Amino acid sequence: MTETTTTSSHPLSLQPLHLPAPPSFWPVAWGWWSLIATFVVTVIFTVLLWRWQKRRMRAKKAAIALLNLEHSTITPSGAMEIVRQAVLSYYPRSRVAQLSGKEWIAFLDSQVSESIFSTDVSEWTEALYHKDAQFDRAKLVSQCDKWLHSALPPKRGGRE
Repeated sequence: MTETTTTSSHPLSLQPLHLPAPPSFWPVAWGWWSLIATFVVTVIFTVLLWRWQKRRMRAKKAAIALLNLEHSTITPSGAMEIVRQAVLSYYPRSRVAQLSGKEWIAFLDSQVSESIFSTDVSEWTEALYHKDAQFDRAKLVSQCDKWLHSALPPKRGGRE
């Protein structure tokens, strides 16, 4: 017996299936928009914060650079003048411009946690107001440098 194989066609003539187009990337879903917006706001905030901090530290860096530039030849009165200029950059003129002598030293020490200048008030008075005074120049200049590093910019009470 012989078998015959016949191919039968489907009684209905059907066209091949048409699949829908794959989903498009555009328009982006609202979650992605919020993620992009958050990223942009974060970048802008970070840049503004960095610029504000850089501007805030400008007077301190300039004073320290000037003090270090002239460190071997600067006198204590010159170092104190650099400190005064830096202080005037951060504090209102009406608060600090009229201070001198012991009041000035007390103001400087009130801005740091441990007093820097109070231990040598008589030496500072001689160095600032007497032309031929004997003093340890390096120690007094290093006190100004230490104060600039620890007190500026002010944590509170400045122009901020």
